[in-house]
Amino acid sequence: MSIKQVAIFCSGVIIGGFSTYFITKNKIKQKYADLADEEINSVINFYNEKIVEFNGNVSDAQDAEIPVENEMPKMNSLIQKERYIQGSDELYSDLKTDNTVGYPYLIEPDDFGDMDGYSVVSMSYYNNGILVEDMTQVRADIEETIGTESLKHFGDPSYGYEEGIIYVRNERFKTDFEVTIVADDFQG
Repeated sequence: MSIKQVAIFCSGVIIGGFSTYFITKNKIKQKYADLADEEINSVINFYNEKIVEFNGNVSDAQDAEIPVENEMPKMNSLIQKERYIQGSDELYSDLKTDNTVGYPYLIEPDDFGDMDGYSVVSMSYYNNGILVEDMTQVRADIEETIGTESLKHFGDPSYGYEEGIIYVRNERFKTDFEVTIVADDFQG
């Protein structure tokens, strides 16, 4: 084989390889775009059916609003049943329970540390009103980490807490806090 034939062969392999790569890439891209469109359309159809189910008419399904006030009893029972919010309404009446992103809320001891991707931090709440992370002995902002309302529930048996302990979840920090009361003043 001459050098010219080897060069032609190599050029053909390179051109063929690039052509195959780009054709395959475009076909795969189109395939997944079609799958995504199909999935999006199926979700749109599903929710349009739900809107029709609530409103009873097909023609206004795209612009219709779901009458939430009629569904509140169902939603509340589902929330209680699935334990999205632990406890009953009276337990949470003095806490912010809308669980807006980042606002800390009380959790039961069994739920402490069970969220994937969440850190677990032990803290101490001292007699002089100072909250300190146990491992680092660094002061923490009560409102930002556990919320001031949670301090009213140390040892609350309705949450299943032991005397002098609360458990708080903070979604903004993706952290579960175990807070224990310390009878002494913080000296740091």
